Amino acid sequence: MGVGAVISMIGNNAGQVLTGSRMLFALSENGDLPHVLGRIHPRFQTPSMSILVTTGLSLGLALSGSFVVLATASAVARLVVYAGVGAATLRLREARFAGVLPTAKFRTPFGAIVPILAIGVSMIILIGASREQLIAGFGALLIGAVVFVFNNRLAISASR
Repeated sequence: MGVGAVISMIGNNAGQVLTGSRMLFALSENGDLPHVLGRIHPRFQTPSMSILVTTGLSLGLALSGSFVVLATASAVARLVVYAGVGAATLRLREARFAGVLPTAKFRTPFGAIVPILAIGVSMIILIGASREQLIAGFGALLIGAVVFVFNNRLAISASR
């Protein structure tokens, strides 16, 4: 079990290193985060500000508390997001959205079974979470929501 956990953590960390800053970059390009995060380094053509912010946040979180608290906050937040994506998938497949949204380039197989399973498994795991784990996870989601709302308000006031 220990070796499997280590391999899993290495894979997860490698993925986060590669995608964390790119997510901030993409969100800034779409106007969902401040545009400063979309700055490209002139020589290396990388999202330099996003890399610096991701590195700073990661370092701050790593030095701030226990690994277990950070891991559970991340897991709970991800489960809530997975359940939300499953619910959105079901909702956007409704007939009233046909023609309103572009045709999907990929549709999950087996119809509604996959999103329903995703929601169900996420809920089962969340039910087993402790109070502290739920507080940490929803706290992480709340921080993200506050940043999102704050940035949107800034964008709206700047456009006036």
